[in-house]
Amino acid sequence: MVGILPLIMVTLLTAMTAQLSTMLARQSLVMGGVNGARQDLDALAQAKQALLDFVIAQGGGHLPCPNQNGDGLAANSDCPKEGNPQSPPSMLGLLPWSSLGLPPLRDRQGQCLWYAVSGWHKSTASGASHADLTEASAAGFSVVSLAGQSRAEQVVAVIMAPASPLTPQAPHAVSDAPCALPERAASSASVYLPPVTLANGEQVNVAQLSTTPRFEQTFAQATDLRMAWITRTEFNQALAHHRRWSGTP
Repeated sequence: MVGILPLIMVTLLTAMTAQLSTMLARQSLVMGGVNGARQDLDALAQAKQALLDFVIAQGGGHLPCPNQNGDGLAANSDCPKEGNPQSPPSMLGLLPWSSLGLPPLRDRQGQCLWYAVSGWHKSTASGASHADLTEASAAGFSVVSLAGQSRAEQVVAVIMAPASPLTPQAPHAVSDAPCALPERAASSASVYLPPVTLANGEQVNVAQLSTTPRFEQTFAQATDLRMAWITRTEFNQALAHHRRWSGTP
């Protein structure tokens, strides 16, 4: 009996050690997920505030165009107003962090942030703006839930933290720019921005902007993508702040 006790104690200690290791591993995974989510949300919040500050400081009723080559500069020359004058094209690309006075913001996986802006609220090559049109005509983006329910208010810009590329090995970048992609950002979007199927079977494809684009607000439930957006009300408040500050009507 005496000889059996040490064996029982060793067995119990081994089991307790294994259980403790499992608990610590699970806790590490949970904390890693929490910290990763916090990093994404912090980056998105910083980007959103910088975009609103841009409207306040620059005025003119527009947001910057997305970046396309990874250097962080707003690609206004690649952000045309051509097309149907009643439906100026919306643009998709990378966040123009340098034009916003930011470092290259990254998500928890080290990916640079993506950005889409409504055609009515973006800058153009000529500096013109469409944002002073009537509320009815200045269409924005529709943000929907997985159940297919749309927000009551449209949004004028969306910032996205993609996390992981859809392919295990994303193609190599073609330049040394901080956020360089294999090709023009709008052409690489499908690698980083996954489509989502709603409960009714409808598919929302963020990488393909349409006349009235729709963005899925609960991407995190289906993919790694997290999002923030600027509503039309937030945009108009920033524009009004600029006008008060600058003394313009």
